[in-house]
Amino acid sequence: AYTMYTNEIGSTEKNLGYHGMIAITVFARTEDVKSGAFAPSGCVDGGIRSMGRTLPGGYKAQNKGVAGLGFYYRNTSLGFVTAHFAADSGGKRRFMQRNKNTHDGLEN
Repeated sequence: AYTMYTNEIGSTEKNLGYHGMIAITVFARTEDVKSGAFAPSGCVDGGIRSMGRTLPGGYKAQNKGVAGLGFYYRNTSLGFVTAHFAADSGGKRRFMQRNKNTHDGLEN
C-alpha cells in the first residue's frame, strides 16, 4: 500500500485566458509513513510559486510557476520539484527569463 502526497498550482477556469495545472505527486510506502521513516517536511503545504503575468490587484497568473514537495526519508532530506516556465520556438530568446524563474522558484 502507498500514501499519496500532492501539490498543485493553476486553475481550470478559462475566463482570464489562462488555464491548466502544474502538479506533482509523490507516493510513499504506507508502512514507512506509519513507522515515521518517511515524513513530510514543512514545504508540503507551501511549496508553490506563481510566476505568470501580473494581473489586476498585483496577483500573478498561475499559468507559469513551480510546485514542489519536501520529505525526510530516514536521515535524508528529499525535494521534488516540477515547473512550467516561459518558452519560445527558438529556445534562446527567453533563456535568461527561464534561468531567473528557476532561481526564483527554488529560492521559495
